[in-house]
Amino acid sequence: MSSSIESLIVSLFESLNDKDDNVREAVLSSLHTIGINEPGVFLNAGHLFLATRHAKLSNTHRSSLLNSMKKVCAETVQIISDNLAALIINLAIQELIFNKV
Repeated sequence: MSSSIESLIVSLFESLNDKDDNVREAVLSSLHTIGINEPGVFLNAGHLFLATRHAKLSNTHRSSLLNSMKKVCAETVQIISDNLAALIINLAIQELIFNKV
């Protein structure tokens, strides 16, 4: 079951780059709902998506994805594992460093 959720999440991540503001807002809302209900699957999928497609993403697309992940982390901090939190913190640091180089 989680592979179908992961596929859905990846499809939504890809749709964050849509030119239509209404589509992007709907995608962000859907991602938030999924992220709150399945934070581990959502955050791991976000990490993998960024790790494998980083160079292909526009700054706006990357920023939307990271902001979505940040909101989910903030709202689920009590239930995500320490290892997952460390993974996401490391990802955020890498993104900050990458954008400065």
